[in-house]
Amino acid sequence: MLTKDILTVLSYKIKKMKPSYRYNLKRALKLLSFEKQAHTHSNVLDSFAVTEEKISHVFNEYSLRTNKTKANYAFVIPTRASRFSADYWEEVYEFFPAFRHMTHEMAYKILALIPPFKVTSYGEKDSPKGVVIFAPIYEDMSKDFRTKLGLLLKMRNRVSDSVDFARRVYGVKYVGLGAMLPKITNYGKTIRSKVVTTTGHAGTSWLIAKFVESAMKDIPTKPGKQIVIGFIGGGSIGLASMQIVSEIYPDVEIITYDKREDVNLQNQNIMRAKGVEILIAKNNDELLLKSDIVVSAITSVLHVYELDLRGKIIIDDSQPGSFIREEVEDAGGKLTWVVGRDSSAEKIFSRNDNYHFGPRGLVSSVDVWGCEAEVGVISYFDRPDLAVSGPVDIRSIKEVGKLLEEVNIHESQYQSYGSPQ
Repeated sequence: MLTKDILTVLSYKIKKMKPSYRYNLKRALKLLSFEKQAHTHSNVLDSFAVTEEKISHVFNEYSLRTNKTKANYAFVIPTRASRFSADYWEEVYEFFPAFRHMTHEMAYKILALIPPFKVTSYGEKDSPKGVVIFAPIYEDMSKDFRTKLGLLLKMRNRVSDSVDFARRVYGVKYVGLGAMLPKITNYGKTIRSKVVTTTGHAGTSWLIAKFVESAMKDIPTKPGKQIVIGFIGGGSIGLASMQIVSEIYPDVEIITYDKREDVNLQNQNIMRAKGVEILIAKNNDELLLKSDIVVSAITSVLHVYELDLRGKIIIDDSQPGSFIREEVEDAGGKLTWVVGRDSSAEKIFSRNDNYHFGPRGLVSSVDVWGCEAEVGVISYFDRPDLAVSGPVDIRSIKEVGKLLEEVNIHESQYQSYGSPQ
């Protein structure tokens, strides 16, 4: 047994260490064992035993060349957990319960040593249609690399490794990229593994349009007042959503804002070429105040506690969310994430356990992200021609949307942070 003085010295040295981004079973178990020394309660020690077993299982599975369980597609995701915030760690604790009993910094150091692994699967457990794969990519990595190029190369290698793991062990043909992975991989182009990758932007944009349709029915309207829809963020999803919404609702007024002025002007010209005039807001606050419905597709957090959002509905596609629900509701508005619901007869697009991406994720296992739904439906119909590998266009959104409707996937009820509105 280590003495208290030695533990104190070792604890100080470990806290000063930077995270290591190399898969290392021996080091992960060593750090876990060190943390275990500070606990004596049997329940806590049990959680360390479960975590040790899970880490060993992850490394064993990662080392396999193949697996008896096969799947048609994989949805690859990073985690939202950060050592600088308490948010979203619950989605990690589900697999590594001992992390609850250590600092986020120490938990992160161990997590950073762990390779890709299967989170859950879709359809029947014994014969799943798809699998969810954790890609060991972390927002915190930007704090630990000296150069942006070194960071980008490490991230791209880890995404490629995760996709290859899904292909090698589960034999998948299709891979959907979640959250920031399309941006990291240049729409999947840097992924080395021989699979069909899709960004999920078509399914997401289609769901955004469906949520706008619901919001149009729910917002209070005044006779003679034109409805204004605002789009925060002018990237691939922001522009695509703007295009599909303007086509469905040609009589609404559209306002947009991106912190990159050249993107605003470029998108204004693109929309003008389609016969649609859009306004450019001076900032996010102006857009929020002028809009009845707001679509957000950015990566930063916006605070709204000083704004009047009464009667407004915010459709937030960002993960982690760009709006804090309590702030939006205190300001009088409603907030929803862009989430689909699997109402198919066989529930083949639903996760087959109680995994919801953590308690601050989705409401139920039949609720799916747009990018999840996209890869699932492309795989189901075996349509590699519909995989999105660049900026998404209207044709792709409509074609993927038709398939989603055919299998009875539609927008969920308003929800965010694991709770319905």
